Amino acid sequence: MLRTATLCLVTLLGVVPSAVRAQACAGFTDVTIFSPFCTNVQWMKNREITVGCTATTYCPNDAVNRLQMAAFMNRVGNVLTPRVLSVEQSGGALDLATNSFLCQTADVPDVTYNREVHADAAFSFDSTGPGLLQLSVFVSNDSGATWQVSPLNDVVVTVAMTGTGREHASLTLKRKEVFSQLGTPTRYGIRVVRGLNTTTATLTGWTCHFQVVVTTKAE
Repeated sequence: MLRTATLCLVTLLGVVPSAVRAQACAGFTDVTIFSPFCTNVQWMKNREITVGCTATTYCPNDAVNRLQMAAFMNRVGNVLTPRVLSVEQSGGALDLATNSFLCQTADVPDVTYNREVHADAAFSFDSTGPGLLQLSVFVSNDSGATWQVSPLNDVVVTVAMTGTGREHASLTLKRKEVFSQLGTPTRYGIRVVRGLNTTTATLTGWTCHFQVVVTTKAE
């Protein structure tokens, strides 16, 4: 009896025992991980549809009025609204002997859930000689400091450069991204490199357009 009374008193004073915190769902001590609604509560919190009644309580038995419902629905709409990142860039001579990243987007904000990405890239250029040109979409999880093959990209587009007249290349990719490192910002970019066994041709007067449409899925 004494132990039970002490536990109740400590809880009333706002000091939550570690055993209770360990079983809290989404950080809410009044919803346990054993609740059949824990997954739903976690979904709501991850997408900032609700932050709970306090930092540590969800108030699961409280009624929702029409004003609160409007706020919830608005936040759900924001989750499902596609985010469009579009950039246009141009330049002079480009040495294809080294890897080059063009048309970098701004960072897509942190997420803790899957999303679909549709990328469209268009590249126009003049070349100083014949050869092969390779375009691919690369991704960075650290604001462009380190680039790697994008989870979007399972092919490399190869274009034959003739060295005469204006030439064009394009990429269209659509993939569902499943993130192994949750909560990480992502930046996209076009990588343009000279193909293997190509002469020392360079690009001049290049322009590129890169658009990424990111849609968060609500499943």
